Amino acid sequence: MSELSTEIRVVYLEYLDGPLTTPAALRSLVHMHRSRADTELESRTLVDKKLVDYIAESCLALLDSWHDVGESERRAIQAACLYFADTDDEESDFDTIGGFDDDARVLNFVARKLGRDDLLIPVGARR
Repeated sequence: MSELSTEIRVVYLEYLDGPLTTPAALRSLVHMHRSRADTELESRTLVDKKLVDYIAESCLALLDSWHDVGESERRAIQAACLYFADTDDEESDFDTIGGFDDDARVLNFVARKLGRDDLLIPVGARR
């Protein structure tokens, strides 16, 4: 977990330890946050739409495996989805062009943990 900054790790662990919800509820949160990003993009230029789409698609792909994994993996998937849906996590999603970079780092951490390197997202380089 050393690849996550202390600030990111604290929020991730809160989501990891929270009560499990349903994959349907998590899908809804992912879709709502992606829609909010689309709306924000209409009035701001500080949203990296490609990165938002990569993260959302990767979250949804992880959720597709929900019924094939154990509780610890489900908790990790949930933590990644909740982190993505949180607008004011380590870095506010809509206030800087790098607002979703921390979300991508969390997603990458979870993807690696679950052996899903196919879902890794390049972080930091503007797309």
